[in-house]
Amino acid sequence: MRRAAVAMGLVLALGLSGVARAGPSTDDLGKCLVKSTTPGDRDSLMTWLFMAISAHPSVKAMANVTPAQRDDADRQIAVVVQRLLTQDCRSQTVDAIRNDGMGAIQGSFTVLGQVAMGGLMQDPAVSGQIQGMAKYLDVQKFTALLTDIGQAPPPAKK
Repeated sequence: MRRAAVAMGLVLALGLSGVARAGPSTDDLGKCLVKSTTPGDRDSLMTWLFMAISAHPSVKAMANVTPAQRDDADRQIAVVVQRLLTQDCRSQTVDAIRNDGMGAIQGSFTVLGQVAMGGLMQDPAVSGQIQGMAKYLDVQKFTALLTDIGQAPPPAKK
């Protein structure tokens, strides 16, 4: 039961949901988590986030992920999370929970999750795919929107 509660808390924390209360201790823990993750840890986190997102019914049919791959991703991220909280950032974890409550874990992992998502978005293949939707946008509507808020639209590309 305790393991399930911890796992659910981490899922919620890594789900990038908003933070109700973040104090300096939570900020310090978030910074430690980011600083203490290796490129391999970030890859594991990105893989795990993808696996979690791909379980949603709206996209599940598009992702060919086996149960063994899901289990492997769970195992890898559990090792990373455990190491971060109980070793690398132990003192910051203790301080954050003491000062900000259990929500500190969620707040600090939100920061780490944002870094991992940023890593995904910075990949040229991913950013190229995201930019693909731009060809379907109505530039005039966005120019009008910018004008309404007092911003000059960017110059047209030649």
